[in-house]
Amino acid sequence: MFALIGFVIALLIAGIGYAAYNAYQNKNAEHHHNDQPASSEQNQSNTNKESELPETQPVSVDVNSDSFSENYMNSDNSNGYEGFYIGDSKDSIEKSHGKPEGTMDINGNEAHLYGNMAVSYDNNDQVDHVYVVPSDMTTDAFTDFHNTPNEKRGDTWYYDKNKDNSYTIKVYTDGSDVKAIENIEQI
Repeated sequence: MFALIGFVIALLIAGIGYAAYNAYQNKNAEHHHNDQPASSEQNQSNTNKESELPETQPVSVDVNSDSFSENYMNSDNSNGYEGFYIGDSKDSIEKSHGKPEGTMDINGNEAHLYGNMAVSYDNNDQVDHVYVVPSDMTTDAFTDFHNTPNEKRGDTWYYDKNKDNSYTIKVYTDGSDVKAIENIEQI
C-alpha cells in the first residue's frame, strides 16, 4: 500500500515538474519573440501571407464574343464581373483568386492581373475598379466586332448608346491596342 502511495506521489511531483518546465520554455520563447524588431515581424508576416495564398486562378474572357457583347457590353456590370466586385477586400480576392500574375497601369491605377481580369484597390485595400483586360486585342479588331464608340476622349472611348440605362462602357486604349474595358455607372 505504501509503495502505491509513493508511486502516485512520485507521478504528481514529475507532472508538476514537467508543467513548470514547459511554462518556463514558453515564457522564454515569448520573450525571445518580443525582442525581434517589428520590421522583421512584418516581413515574416508578409512572407507567410504570400506563401499561404493559393496559386493564381486566371480568368479567361473573350471580348470579341457574342456572350461578352450581350453579358458585359450590353448589361449593367458596374458593380463587378466574373467574381470580382467593387468593395471586395484584397484578402477576399486573394483567397478566392490567388496571388496576382502581376500589375499594370490603367489610367493611373495600379491594377492587379488575374488572366483577362484586373482589379485596383483603394487606400483601405478594397476593390475600387474592376477591369476586363484583353490580351492582344487591337482597336481595329475591337471596333470591327463592337462598332465604333459613341465618344472618344483621347485614348479613352465610351460606349453609351442608351443614356437612359444605368451604365457606360469605358475602353482604355494606347492608340493601337485595347488595354482595358470597364463597365461603370452612367456618366
